[in-house]
Amino acid sequence: MPAPQQPAQPHQKPASQRELYLNLMDALYDAVLLADEKGHVIDSNARVEQTFGYSKNEMWDMSLQRLIKGFGEHIMRQLAEPLSEGRPVIIEGRGIRKDNTIFNAEISVGLVKLGRIERILFSIRDISKRIIAMQQKVRAQIAAEKEAGASKVLRLVRPPVPKPPAAK
Repeated sequence: MPAPQQPAQPHQKPASQRELYLNLMDALYDAVLLADEKGHVIDSNARVEQTFGYSKNEMWDMSLQRLIKGFGEHIMRQLAEPLSEGRPVIIEGRGIRKDNTIFNAEISVGLVKLGRIERILFSIRDISKRIIAMQQKVRAQIAAEKEAGASKVLRLVRPPVPKPPAAK
């Protein structure tokens, strides 16, 4: 018996470029900031609020200096050459949340062309938990090596066996 046919779907209007862009931005795991050449935020995704504590409206025109510790014009100048050559840049830095707490961040920077305009895309991931886990692993390895080393030393250090007294 043939399967029943689905009723015809009403013709759906294809998504606009803007809708596709917004859906893509909000589907990304990382906090994403689009910035102009001066380092001011012109757009962000939903993850920014979870990562930084700012709403999308609060982010508008915010300087990256408020979000990335030590960021400034000197960093923008350093990014210019690799970005103009199409090379993305990865930075280990520190993010600054709305409540002024600091977090370890991995920041990927690249250029993205939106229409006829190029913008700088910052993809920011909080790596604090990863760093803590790595530090704990290193401490555990060091402790295990010390323990193993101490055991070896204790096995190697043995008092000499006294010789029985010689018979006269």
